[in-house]
Amino acid sequence: MNNLSAQPFGRIISLLFVTVSLTMFGQNKEMKFGKVNHDELTMTQCPIDSAAEAVVLCDIGQSYFEYSDSKGFELIFERHLRIKILKSDGYGWATLSIPLYSDGHAAEQVTVLKGKTYNLVNGKVEETKLDNGSVFEENVNDYWKKKKISLPGVKEGSVFEIKYTVKSPFLQRIRDWRFQFSIPVLWSEYELRIPEYYKFSRNATGYVPFVVNESGSAPQSITLTTSQNAGTKYVQKTEFQNTTISFIEYRQRLAAANIPAMKEEPFTTSVENYQAEIEYELHSYKYPGGIEHNFTESWEDVITQLLNDEDFGAQLKRKNLVKKQAEEIRNSTTDPIQQARLALEATRSVIKWDGAFTKYSDEGLSAALSKGAGNSADVNLYLVLLMDEIGLNAVPVILSTRENGFIQEHHPEINGFNYVIACVTVNGKDYLLDATEKFTPFGLISYRCLNGKGLTVVKPGFRWVDLSASEPNGDLYYAEMNLDSSGRMSGILTVSSAGYNGAMVRGRFFTEGEKEYSRWLREQRKNWEITGIEFESPDSLETPVKIVYTLASDEVAENQGGLVFFNVLLTFGQSSNPFKKEKRDYPVDFGAPIKDAYSFTYEIPEGYQVESLPGPIAIALPEKAGTFRFSASIIGNNKIVVNSLLDIKKTLFVPSEYDKLRELFARIVEKHSEQIVLKKL
Repeated sequence: MNNLSAQPFGRIISLLFVTVSLTMFGQNKEMKFGKVNHDELTMTQCPIDSAAEAVVLCDIGQSYFEYSDSKGFELIFERHLRIKILKSDGYGWATLSIPLYSDGHAAEQVTVLKGKTYNLVNGKVEETKLDNGSVFEENVNDYWKKKKISLPGVKEGSVFEIKYTVKSPFLQRIRDWRFQFSIPVLWSEYELRIPEYYKFSRNATGYVPFVVNESGSAPQSITLTTSQNAGTKYVQKTEFQNTTISFIEYRQRLAAANIPAMKEEPFTTSVENYQAEIEYELHSYKYPGGIEHNFTESWEDVITQLLNDEDFGAQLKRKNLVKKQAEEIRNSTTDPIQQARLALEATRSVIKWDGAFTKYSDEGLSAALSKGAGNSADVNLYLVLLMDEIGLNAVPVILSTRENGFIQEHHPEINGFNYVIACVTVNGKDYLLDATEKFTPFGLISYRCLNGKGLTVVKPGFRWVDLSASEPNGDLYYAEMNLDSSGRMSGILTVSSAGYNGAMVRGRFFTEGEKEYSRWLREQRKNWEITGIEFESPDSLETPVKIVYTLASDEVAENQGGLVFFNVLLTFGQSSNPFKKEKRDYPVDFGAPIKDAYSFTYEIPEGYQVESLPGPIAIALPEKAGTFRFSASIIGNNKIVVNSLLDIKKTLFVPSEYDKLRELFARIVEKHSEQIVLKKL
């Protein structure tokens, strides 16, 4: 990224003294450092969330531009944060970090830092100041470091606050402001003041309404004091001249109150994708009398940067590393799909994934080959290189994993990407491949990659590719059970797993071993006597893997006064609704379509007849996004057949669709909990 560093207006003026007169607009919430009130200290629970471990009492920040004679404009960020600790689980909030950027020539600096912890002891307030021993720096990478702060004296009931200032020469790096955290926030406020010379865009995310949303402008001025030498040959003196430069300052102020905690929910990417946050992006700048400079990166710039990078594009030129393997694959088959399959298998065999994921090769593909292991970029860049040498149409695709957050297509940047996979196109169809996953079938990338869209790294003609899975993820339960007159249920249960569920089964089978995995499976079914477990097709990635149980139980059927009761799917159905909250503020993201099916056959003992069966049901979500069908029927004199099918074709449901999705799963749980009743003749 191009870094716009601080610089003066022009070269012909020597700036010795600059004054900037700025007046605040609107009214900020009052919070003075060192002045906590009695209510804050005696608070025992958060007024908007009684279960909260801690609560942000107030969080106030501002960013503005400051001019100096030696450095020109600098970007100033100030923050004042106050938090109440309510439970011991909240102690972690007393450790904070300030990210600081450096490009090797200039760096952001913390110029003001102070903190205090307050405890109420015997009715009196005890203060503990932040000392130098509680502050240290941690290097993250070549560009980022963190200043980490641990507030001292924190315990249940403590209030602590921190106030700091960061000066930055990188004028395009206005800090994002987060209004929402995993604990509630009573008040959060952010103000931005920008001279007219800089043009920024604003992007707000999340579902929290602003109680303050002000914008405006005001005339401001900078007084420049210039100097020049004057006098005679023998008497020298310096004359000063003041020049006033007027400009317009643009201002924005946002505030939110009583913000609920952002909690993890089932079936979602990183919750950070949906938290309330404000971002600013610099488009251009123009100083008086100068020309306009555009600093908005394009996706072409991102791709050029990657292709020129020693740890990315340069690795795709190491053709000597793959020549032998490529020739062997070409000689074995001319079918491009089969060639791609063999390339995937070959990559997995020569470079094992070491568990680290990134978009850059660490030490280079040659080193990864020598060690036989490497990070995700080593593995997948090698796969692209191999397929390209074979003659296939293969390119790398950069993406952001589910935990890392979304990529905004309208906001070109390189730092948001943290992963790379391979894409091979055959007869106009894209096949996405990830060689880090040993047990996923061809064309199925790792689940962590199912996050929006990825960007092909190719010039010319880059494009976005959809990262959602097309193959359904789910299990098929097929059972043939026999109930005898004593109430003992026995039979054969086969669980067939496809997609990501199949990959998980294979992963545990080969990682833990058949014996240990079988032991774990038995532990999950404690109300069953499992006398046999067999695995079918564990090493065939292209077919579902099956687990066949031979099992029996005296507990699943209940005999009461001539009536026998047992659950319609025994203990294997959907027992709880994953969507417990009545309201959800961010989407449900399954990542892949879902297909769960049950087909159970029961043979009932002689001398009994069916007293009651659950009724059939068929539910469909709007626009054919998903269906649930259930039926139970009597076959002949002594058999009952139960069928259940959940088929969800859509992978992403927005908050307005949540109610119907939640209701669908509630009906599934309800139906799967019903009983079959037999009556003795």
